Amino acid sequence: MEHYSRLEWTACAECAQLIDTDKWNALSERAVRSFVKQHRLSEYEVPGLRRQMHYLHDTFRRNMIPES
Repeated sequence: MEHYSRLEWTACAECAQLIDTDKWNALSERAVRSFVKQHRLSEYEVPGLRRQMHYLHDTFRRNMIPES
């Protein structure tokens, strides 16, 4: 998997594209799908994970330093 980085963060190509194009909801949903698949979460656990992912990505977005 090829990773792209911007100073202090790295992401796979698809996630980096979502970040660069401000598609934060799509990024969170991609992360949720991947996590559920890897860790075999129950449907009961998914809404909490989704809230956490959205919170983490929103915090990341708000704290990113724009490129000059």
